[in-house]
Amino acid sequence: MAPLQVDPSKIPLSLASCSIGLPRHNLHSKLEAISQAGLQGIELSFPDLQSHANELVRLGQLKPSSGKGDEVAEDDWPALCEAAKHIKHLCDTHNKLKIIVLQPFGNFEGWPKGSEERRKVWEKADGWVKIMESCGCDMLQVGSTDTPSSKGIPSDKKQLASDLAGLADMLAPKGFRIAYENWCWATHAPTWKDVWEVVQLADRDNIGLCLDTFQSAGGEWGDPTTQSGRIEREGLSESSLQASWRDSLRELSRTVPAEKIYFLQVSDAYHVQPPLAANPEPNDDSGLRPRGRWSHDYRPLPYDGGYLPIADFVRAVLETGFRGWFSVEVFDGQFDKKYGDDLMKYAEKAKASNAKLVKEAAAMESLRSNNGVPNPVTGSQPVVQFHRAPLSGSPPPALLHPLEYPAVMSSSASGWLYSQGFKNPSGGSPSDLRAALRSATTPANTGEEAEVPDTRVERFLSMTWKAWPCAATSGMALP
Repeated sequence: MAPLQVDPSKIPLSLASCSIGLPRHNLHSKLEAISQAGLQGIELSFPDLQSHANELVRLGQLKPSSGKGDEVAEDDWPALCEAAKHIKHLCDTHNKLKIIVLQPFGNFEGWPKGSEERRKVWEKADGWVKIMESCGCDMLQVGSTDTPSSKGIPSDKKQLASDLAGLADMLAPKGFRIAYENWCWATHAPTWKDVWEVVQLADRDNIGLCLDTFQSAGGEWGDPTTQSGRIEREGLSESSLQASWRDSLRELSRTVPAEKIYFLQVSDAYHVQPPLAANPEPNDDSGLRPRGRWSHDYRPLPYDGGYLPIADFVRAVLETGFRGWFSVEVFDGQFDKKYGDDLMKYAEKAKASNAKLVKEAAAMESLRSNNGVPNPVTGSQPVVQFHRAPLSGSPPPALLHPLEYPAVMSSSASGWLYSQGFKNPSGGSPSDLRAALRSATTPANTGEEAEVPDTRVERFLSMTWKAWPCAATSGMALP
């Protein structure tokens, strides 16, 4: 397959406010550098909002309203909203920078009903919605919770999804959205596949994904606790790890629709030497798991000292058809040494490195170049012999509307294929099935006005493999 035709200059670029500068740099200087470097947006980090509010207090332009002293507290919603309005004004004066998202809203989902923690996170959510209204931002980033299971966080993704659905319902009347991100040290949803499952279970139009190059490459391929910097466990060779990583990317490119990716965060990671301890050091009071510690201080810009296969991940995202916001989010403990007070130099490098990354990803070999759909369980090619006869009957809804029929509901789709003669688990190529499916999804067969796009066919196929063993052995009837 030919390289993707992607113009990096046509992809909108943002920079997280928490990723530029040091504590001595105020938000105004950060916005100035971001704007002058030619970026179009920012992620507004809550700590930067609170810091800006306190700067306004020192300048005599704002008074805390909580009665807790001269500092603006993290729950002083009136003062924080006033600061948010001021930030919007600053963004407007700096080439109308867009605040694409308010972040990071963490440890939200899963708290037991009736618990004090649950009451507080919902109260916090209400306050953050007020801030979003004040700064003109329509998207809230929610990170997958890393609260330990010992505190009552369930492993049942349906319960996590229920909380997200409730939050989405709170945001919907205002036209706001949730971008759900996998944090690679999270308790129950550390991978893109986990958060995508939760998003599908939540089943709300205003919930999508925040994908992240570090969170996926650092969670599925990298490991800060090993000498090699890669995941190492008994029986896992380097080639097997690479195959597993590529299978994951291929599945992402086939199953996640572009419209459900709300934005992509970009960063790399340092190969930590000596490796981080598997358990926190005695003087480490952060309580973070190793990948959490890695994330907080060892994430540079692309091409600035990192080693993760992040271009692979960008390639997968581009193959979904996504061309929305890319956002640089880094946490580089070497920022002062590398850039000091030259925020403009850093912002320009962020823009240039992102363009280089997009070009590298676009030029890579396609994840679909093997003309096959990988078996998501084994990573091998599917072992199903296909016939060449035209398909009969109407395709199942899972093919026509894959977003409404996640993988957990795809057994009926497999049953339909079984009834068409795709039965024998004895080798073969999926190309015949692809051709047959495309033939079956013409307007004459579906009743739709246009042909079903190939992306739907690919999502359908990816879902189907997961349920295939059930269909192939039970002879499920045509639904």
